[in-house]
Amino acid sequence: MTAIIGIRKKSCQQLSRGCRPRGRLERVNDMKKRLTISIPMVLFWLLAGIFVLSVCGNIIQFQSAHREKRLELTGSYCTNASVPFGVYMVFDQKGHYCKYTQTEGLLEEGDYAEGMLQTEAAFNGRQYYQLQEKTGEQKQVILVEDGVYDVAEDGSVEFYSRFSDVPTYFGGWNKAPQDAS
Repeated sequence: MTAIIGIRKKSCQQLSRGCRPRGRLERVNDMKKRLTISIPMVLFWLLAGIFVLSVCGNIIQFQSAHREKRLELTGSYCTNASVPFGVYMVFDQKGHYCKYTQTEGLLEEGDYAEGMLQTEAAFNGRQYYQLQEKTGEQKQVILVEDGVYDVAEDGSVEFYSRFSDVPTYFGGWNKAPQDAS
């Protein structure tokens, strides 16, 4: 209530003195007096804005770098690719696979599909596939960045390193599984 009375008193005093309408120059001078910006305050808000933009950029970059990549199983894998006595596994685009050596030829063949691993907790975050051999035996492979782990029914695990993204067959027998029948 006192603030309103104070404003009214001021207005009445100005009117009693015969106050004239204020010009543009006076209004600009009044604004300059009211608007005082300190350089440290401007620098603070500028740096705060740059900091927030930097944090947002870092978050985006971190998420893109750590995004899970979908690996493709299609390709050729070997236990020891530098020696002709290595065991090879080949997965094609149609869902067929085979396991062979260059000297003995075809060891097993069948179909594969993405599946559930019984020991899922041990391989969390990995892609795994269910293999169904033509003989009826089932096993699984776990796909990692540089190869696959072949998990047999008895629990034994063997690592095959990836050497090609293209299904490749080596040796004298060199028939693809679909052509062998």
